[in-house]
Amino acid sequence: MLDRFLPGRQRERLSGRALAFVVVLLVHLLLALVLIFLTPPGPKKRNDNTPNVMVLLPDSEPQRERKAAPRAKAASKPLATPRPSTTPIPPVATPAPPTKPVIFGDLAYNSVDIAKIPSVAPSSSADAGTGQDSDSAQGVGTGPGGVTLYKAEWVREPTNAELSFYMPKNLPEASSGMIACRTAPRNLVEDCVALDDDPRGTGISRALVNAAWQFKVRPPRINGKPEVGSWVRIRIEFTERARSSN
Repeated sequence: MLDRFLPGRQRERLSGRALAFVVVLLVHLLLALVLIFLTPPGPKKRNDNTPNVMVLLPDSEPQRERKAAPRAKAASKPLATPRPSTTPIPPVATPAPPTKPVIFGDLAYNSVDIAKIPSVAPSSSADAGTGQDSDSAQGVGTGPGGVTLYKAEWVREPTNAELSFYMPKNLPEASSGMIACRTAPRNLVEDCVALDDDPRGTGISRALVNAAWQFKVRPPRINGKPEVGSWVRIRIEFTERARSSN
């Protein structure tokens, strides 16, 4: 609207300047566009929310083969077989079994039960005879289980003091008791059983069984040999003199 009021020369000058300004502006815009398109894109910004993932890669196959090769060589090496020792081993001496102590006298009956003492084979040391049969070689009856009883032959008769502890009190006159015993080594007797009381019911035979561990009786000699383990009959009679001493 202003160019209407301007003279012609000024109007031409103003329009030339405006054209030049427009051209310069277009050039600057083109340069700016060129710079924008020619500039390489910058690195993308990493999202901080993205989780980090670490992956462990396995060893390479050649390294495994190199490590396995020494093991295979070591395994293929044969082990040396130990040679057996040729040194002779001395034999070990077997110790002899300990000898059981022999208990003599009354101590044997204080420590063991006379009913459990085993019978032994006939012994030649049980009696120092002449080799002839003794007076008790003839049987005088039968004992437990039908065994033959022989008459007892005293080595030493029991004393009143040895019997009084076991005998019942107030025995009648001329009373007696009879028992059967098996002969044992050292002129002892065992496994005694009661046979008879006179008078009946006095309990003398049971008392004699309890006192029999003190008895000393020779085993009967048969065919010149003492038969240790054979059975003998023992009868003890209590007279008026014995009762008064008790």
